[in-house]
Amino acid sequence: MNKEKQALYACVDEFYLLEKGVFIERPDEIVLQCWDGYMTRRKLKHIVEQRKEDHHPAEDIKRMLDDASIIVKNFDFETVNPNKKYPGSIIRVKVFKSRERGAIVVMDAPIYEKRPIITTYPYRSTFAYFLLLEKLHASAAGEAPRL
Repeated sequence: MNKEKQALYACVDEFYLLEKGVFIERPDEIVLQCWDGYMTRRKLKHIVEQRKEDHHPAEDIKRMLDDASIIVKNFDFETVNPNKKYPGSIIRVKVFKSRERGAIVVMDAPIYEKRPIITTYPYRSTFAYFLLLEKLHASAAGEAPRL
C-alpha cells in the first residue's frame, strides 16, 4: 500500500472514532487527488460521518474511497447534479459488474480545473442504476422511458 493510501486510511480511522460535528485540524488539507478531482479532510470527515450513520464499518468506507478514485476517472455515466445547493456540480456513476453493485461520486463545480469531491456512496441496487440510465436516455431522446 502506498503512502497516500495509508494516510487516507489513517484519516478514516481517526474520523470514524470522532463524534459528529467535532472540529478537525487542517480541514482544507487535500487527502485524495485523482484525475480531475480531489478531497479535503473536511469532506472526508463528512463522508465518514454519513457512511457511519448508514452503519458502514470503517473498512467499507475505505473500499468506497478506493472505488471513488476509480469512478472519478473511469465513470460509466456523468450527469448534472440536480441539488440546487451545489450549482455546477456533477454526479459520476460506475457499476462494478463483478461485485454486482454500483457507486456514485458527487463532485462540486471546478476550482482551477479540479473538482472537489463532495461525497461518495454505494448504489445499493445495480438494477436501479440501469433503470436510471434507460430513463435518462429515453428522456434525452424525447421518448417515454420504459420502466
